[in-house]
Amino acid sequence: MATSHTTAACARFDQFQVDLSSGELRKSSGASLRIQQQPLQVLRLLLEAEGRVVTREQLRAALWPQDTFVDFEHGVNTAVKKLRQALEDSVDNPKFVETVPKVGYRFMVPVDWVIDAGGAVPVPQPTPPPRRGRLKALIALAVLFGVTATVFFSGENSYLARTRLGTLLRGIRVWRRVASQPTLSERRLTANPDDTPVTSGLISPDGKYLAYTDSTGFYLRQVDSGETRPLPLPKGFNPLAESWFPDSVHLVVSWVEDDPQKPPSLWQISVLGGTARKLAPEGYSASMSPDGSQIIFLKQAAAREEIWLMQSDGDRAKRLVSSEEDNFGQLAWAPDGRRFAYTKTKTRYYTSRGGPDSTIEVFDLNTALTTVAVSQGERGLPRGGAALGWMPDGRLIYPLREPRPNQQDTNLWWVRLDPRTAQPLGPATRFTNGRGIAVQLSLLAMTGSGSL
Repeated sequence: MATSHTTAACARFDQFQVDLSSGELRKSSGASLRIQQQPLQVLRLLLEAEGRVVTREQLRAALWPQDTFVDFEHGVNTAVKKLRQALEDSVDNPKFVETVPKVGYRFMVPVDWVIDAGGAVPVPQPTPPPRRGRLKALIALAVLFGVTATVFFSGENSYLARTRLGTLLRGIRVWRRVASQPTLSERRLTANPDDTPVTSGLISPDGKYLAYTDSTGFYLRQVDSGETRPLPLPKGFNPLAESWFPDSVHLVVSWVEDDPQKPPSLWQISVLGGTARKLAPEGYSASMSPDGSQIIFLKQAAAREEIWLMQSDGDRAKRLVSSEEDNFGQLAWAPDGRRFAYTKTKTRYYTSRGGPDSTIEVFDLNTALTTVAVSQGERGLPRGGAALGWMPDGRLIYPLREPRPNQQDTNLWWVRLDPRTAQPLGPATRFTNGRGIAVQLSLLAMTGSGSL
C-alpha cells in the first residue's frame, strides 16, 4: 500500500537524511542543516523523481501559485542555488544536483526511503507517473547524459561493447578480454574535460570509428589513429548518437528541437555530410537490427512508455509493448534479428505491488510473445535505464547494482540464453569490477580471432 509523504517519511542519500514532513535536513553525523522552504520543495521534487529530470516548469508550478507575480527564472535559479549550498554541492562539479541545460535538473545519487529516521522500511512514492509525454522524453535524454565507455571481447568471436557510464566518470575507456586470459586491460579513447562530458558515443560496425557528442558538437574519431574531426551537420542541429547503420556511414540520431518541451525525434544522418532525414516524429533509445532493415525504439504516450518497431526508412511503424507501471531500458537485438530483449523496472509508485522490481524480457517478433529471461529484486537493475547487449554466441550482458554501501555503482554480468526458449542455461557471471552506472551497451562482431 502506498504511503503518503504527509506521514513522517524520510529520504536518505549519501551522507544526508531529510524528513519531508518536518522539513529537517541532517547529516549522518547527526548535525542539523538549515534549509529554507523553497529549496526544500525543490529537493522533494528531485528525490521523488527517482533520477529523472524535473523541468523548470514543474519547479515553477510547485513553488508558486498561478496567480503569483514573480520573476520565475530568477526564483528557480535562487532556490536551486540555496539547495546546492545546503548540500555543499557545486554547479561546476555536481555530486547531487545536475543541471540539464534548457530543461531542468536531475538528482544524481540513489535515494532510500524510510518511514522515520530510525526505520528501514522502503516507502513507495505516492506520486503517480507523469501524465505528459514531454517529461519522459526529457527523462530519456537525461539518461543519455553520461559518459561512453567501450568494451572489447575476444575469443572464438570478437566483440566490442560501448557503455555510457555515470556523469562522474569522464572519458571513454576500452577493456579487452581474451578467452585464455580473463584479465581486462583498458585504454582511453577521449579526454574530455569535466565541464564538457561525452553525452553519447557509438563504435561503427566495422570497428574503425567512434561517433560521439558533447556540448561542443558531434565528432567522428578514428579508433586506431585517434584523428578526430567534427561531423558536417546543419546549423542548430545538435543530435545524440543512437545507432549505426550496417554500412558504417549512416547513423540513427535523436534530436530535441529548439522547443525543449517537445519530445525527441529520430533522424538519419551521414558521416559524409548532407541533409538529415527525419525517420520518426517521436522516439529515443533507438537500436538498428543486425541486417539494417528495422529499428526498435522507445516512445512516450501519456502515462505509458512504449516500444515501437519501424522499417529502417521510417515506414510501417507499429507499437509492440506498452506499460503504465514500468520504465523500459535499452533495447538489444538478438543475433538472428527475430527477437529483442529489453529491461523493465517498476516506477516507485508501483513497487508496492507483487512481482519483482526489475526484469529482462525477450520479445519474439514472429509470435508477439514475451518471455522473462532475468528477474531481479529491489534495486537489482538500475532504475529507468539499464545497459543491455546480446552477443552472437548467445550471451546476454546486463548491469547489476553493487551491494550496500556501494549501491551507486553497477557492474556488468552475462548469462547465456537458450536459443529456443530464451531461458538462462546457467548462472550469471560477473566480468567487470569498476565504478559508475552503465546505462547502455552496443555490441560489435569483429572479424578474425586476434585480440584488439
